[in-house]
Amino acid sequence: MAEIQHYPFEPPKPPVWPELRHLMYTMSMLLLIICKKSWIATIFNHVTFGTLMKLASQRFKNQIV
Repeated sequence: MAEIQHYPFEPPKPPVWPELRHLMYTMSMLLLIICKKSWIATIFNHVTFGTLMKLASQRFKNQIV
């Protein structure tokens, strides 16, 4: 009970967390493709990797400008 009262909120996550989560999803999907070779996983992996690259390119453009 004391711990719940001391920590009523979730600790703030670092700003790199969304990209890290996308990277973990991509890696898990790659492993799933290697194991299962299912076309659904392939499509999902392409979508996940596409969003990851889109986020990275937008972040890169924002840093340049």
